[in-house]
Amino acid sequence: MSMKICVYSSSSKQVSDDFKETALELGRDIGRRGWTLVFGSGQHGLMGATARGVHETGGTVVGVIPEQMHTPQISYMDADEIILTKDLRERKGIMEDMSDGFIALPGGIGTLEEILEVLTLRQLDFLQKPIIFLNTKGYYDPLFKVLDHMIDHKTYTKENKAEFDVSTDPKAALDIIENHSIV
Repeated sequence: MSMKICVYSSSSKQVSDDFKETALELGRDIGRRGWTLVFGSGQHGLMGATARGVHETGGTVVGVIPEQMHTPQISYMDADEIILTKDLRERKGIMEDMSDGFIALPGGIGTLEEILEVLTLRQLDFLQKPIIFLNTKGYYDPLFKVLDHMIDHKTYTKENKAEFDVSTDPKAALDIIENHSIV
C-alpha cells in the first residue's frame, strides 16, 4: 500500500549531524517502502536530508511551499512535485489533507506549530491519522514534560497525550503509521 508521509522538521543549515543522520535514515526508509514524502520543500537542514534520503532509495518527494518562498536558495528543486500555495496556512491544509500520517523530527517554532496543530485536530476529532514524534537524542523530552505539567493542572488529559506516539527509530515510526492504516 502506497502511503504519503508528512514530515515536519528543521530547515536550519546548522542542525546537529545526529539529527541529519536520523532524517536521512527516515527518508531512505520512506523511499524503500515506495512511499511518498510530503514536506515543506526546504533544501537545507533536516528537510533536505529527508528528501535526499527518499530520492536515494527511489521514493517520491512532494514539496509544498508558499509561492514567495519558492526560490533556488530555499526550495528543494529536485522534488518530483512542488505545490505552490499563497501562504503558510494554505500549505499546512494541503499537507494535512494529502498525508496518511505525520512525523515530527527535531525542528524550531514552525515545526512545533505544525505538529501541535495536527495534534489539536486529532484531539477535536477532525483528524484520525497517526502522529509520531521522532525523538532523536531526547529532543522532544522538554515538550513531553510541558504536556505532563498541563495534565497535572487539568488543562490537558492523559487521553489526549495517548493520541500520539513517540519513537527514536525511523523504521519503527513508519511501522506505527503502516499498522495504524491497517486497523
